Amino acid sequence: MNNNTRVRVRISKDLFESLAKEVLAEAKKGKKGGSADHAMKLSKKMPKLGENREMKKAKMREEKETMAKKEATKMKVTEIAKAQLAELMKKKHN
Repeated sequence: MNNNTRVRVRISKDLFESLAKEVLAEAKKGKKGGSADHAMKLSKKMPKLGENREMKKAKMREEKETMAKKEATKMKVTEIAKAQLAELMKKKHN
């Protein structure tokens, strides 16, 4: 059978209206759990735009480097503070 075959059916107005109501009711049912909802569920599971694994790894590396720099700065400040405190204690005792 050819896909372009057209079939003409003569139906009464009442039959047409009842069929139309059924089709509309089925369409409304389909909207509740249809492909749009499915697409929304899938999009929530997908990674955000531009956030692929390489970008996440680079971001983690940057955060680790920043934390290491902060720790190094903290250690230097602590050493300087200890040295200054030691000098003050020496001056105080002399």
